[in-house]
Amino acid sequence: PRVAITFSPTSQDNFRISFQNGYRFPTLFEGYAYVNNGGVKRLGGFEVISKHLGVFENSYINASVTSFKNSVNKLINAGQTQDQAIQQSKNLLVKSNYSYLQPEHINSFEIGYKGLWLNNKVFVDIDYYFSAYDHFIGQLDVTQPARGQIGTTDSTAYAAYTGGKQIHKYKMWTNSTSLVTNQGIEAGISYEFYKKFNIRANASYAKLVSISAVDAFTPAFNTPPLIVNLSVGNSELAKNLGFTATMHYQAPFFWSSPLAAGNVPGYKSIDAQLTYHLPKLNSSLKFGATDLANKRYIQYLGGPTLGAFYYASILVDIHTKNH
Repeated sequence: PRVAITFSPTSQDNFRISFQNGYRFPTLFEGYAYVNNGGVKRLGGFEVISKHLGVFENSYINASVTSFKNSVNKLINAGQTQDQAIQQSKNLLVKSNYSYLQPEHINSFEIGYKGLWLNNKVFVDIDYYFSAYDHFIGQLDVTQPARGQIGTTDSTAYAAYTGGKQIHKYKMWTNSTSLVTNQGIEAGISYEFYKKFNIRANASYAKLVSISAVDAFTPAFNTPPLIVNLSVGNSELAKNLGFTATMHYQAPFFWSSPLAAGNVPGYKSIDAQLTYHLPKLNSSLKFGATDLANKRYIQYLGGPTLGAFYYASILVDIHTKNH
């Protein structure tokens, strides 16, 4: 569902405001994963795949286990016995309150402007959006005692400290227990000036605004905070000759996925193209390259390393008597 209002005070200025909502359903991997990664099992969040293991019902949040073990070790080094240190630190352990996967729900608000300036030589398009997610889908690291029920016996705390065969570690697909919000701005401008030269620029900014500090959930936002494109061109630089050149920039960002998690470096690249028209043959020749300088980069972890691509093409426009 979506509702939008537009307002045009002049034929060159257009304002818009809209609200929409929607759902994202879990992918097959998010729901049905059952992979042993060597000490840590990656487990789907659907009840049919994980209910029999009781992971959601009987596990500690992994971050709390780390804090608990650090506290126990510190107390032991201070002279306490292991039993004393565990008893004093066990309240640091946090039982999982997460549950089986549900669809992700989003409410999104948008406001924007689009207009023509300077006798229609400048085109501007600006957009701001704010989105709020319920049940944002992501991954959760938990530690499950091999035996015993959390809250009914201290043996589970001893198992969390001992580790090894006393515990099972899982990376679960689940939903955030808090509201996740993000916002962004997108802007574009183009300007036509001297002898059909044109400059175009667009940029997008996106940021994860908030997630509760008590939420142990790791959101897979996977969005560069800043992307910029800047191009210059002229369809008639000389007789029958045109060109365009574009610079791309993507800022570094953190990537999280079932395959890998880590920082993706930022990169810059330049694309260029020359077009030569052959009017008598109703044809045009194109020569160009993407990533002209062949500065290799990746766009996400686990993806291919990209480099230059050079190309040439010929387009023949076949005319008929009627067209």
